[in-house]
Amino acid sequence: MLTLHSVASDQQLRLHSLQNDEFILELAGNGLTASQRIYAGPDGNPPQYFFQELGAMLAPWTEPLVYESLDHDLTMIATCSALGIVTLQIEMRPNEGASDAWTLCTSIQLELGMLPAIGREAQAFFQQCSVSFRP
Repeated sequence: MLTLHSVASDQQLRLHSLQNDEFILELAGNGLTASQRIYAGPDGNPPQYFFQELGAMLAPWTEPLVYESLDHDLTMIATCSALGIVTLQIEMRPNEGASDAWTLCTSIQLELGMLPAIGREAQAFFQQCSVSFRP
């Protein structure tokens, strides 16, 4: 399991139940919990590389780092203030073929110094899966 805890609230982002080319993304905080199975297969865009890029950031940056899943059901956007406060905005929605019309949007705050550990934890999490997630 990969868990990111906000430094500003009880918000959490959890990735778990990695199996084959899918994982479950769960958002929790403020008394609410939402989860969705995300496809991130070899023909998709595994979030492993987004987290590795995030983990390599050692100083504040100016351009947002963006991840979007193959099915467009998950978007993550990371920005960093000059003071080293990282905001990770997460949007979940049904995949493109679904007829449901909903969007969940939240953000969690992290500290710049947390990012290297997050990058390492994400790499370890995704290496549990098949060869398709390995760099």
